[in-house]
Amino acid sequence: HAQDPLTGHGSVTIDRSPAITCMPGWPAWLAGIYGLFGVAPRAAMLANAGLSAATAALVVHLGRQLFGRSSLGAIAGLLYAFWPGVVYFSATLFNETLFSLLLVAALDLWVMAAAATRGRTPLFAGAGLLLGASALVKAEPLLLVLPLAFHLWPVRRSRGDFLRHAG
Repeated sequence: HAQDPLTGHGSVTIDRSPAITCMPGWPAWLAGIYGLFGVAPRAAMLANAGLSAATAALVVHLGRQLFGRSSLGAIAGLLYAFWPGVVYFSATLFNETLFSLLLVAALDLWVMAAAATRGRTPLFAGAGLLLGASALVKAEPLLLVLPLAFHLWPVRRSRGDFLRHAG
């Protein structure tokens, strides 16, 4: 059903009723791949492998930021890259690879923003956009909104300028 958005049917279930329980991010991504390369599952699997590789690179960067040592970031990236679930999902047509990339990218930007002394607002905004994009693939990131908002709470000066001073 990944090609349904290409034909104007949107995201539908097997019986062609609207897929209201399916998040639209993965079908849209897959439709984009199919739009570029034709309905070719191999192309989508290769794209998934690329997403996993990019996620591993982001895990390296995130690990370096969190632990302050390049070697620990590299270990984190290698552990991610060779984790059995990651290896499995990289060669399938499930949404986990796209979701993981978007979520790790959001967390990476969030950590960068929290550590920055200047120019934090665009980083926090980018992290929010990526978190929102990941929620379009799977709904679980919506559970992070409240904890991340509490993380921003110390930077507020008054109730009226909380968002203005978040960056």
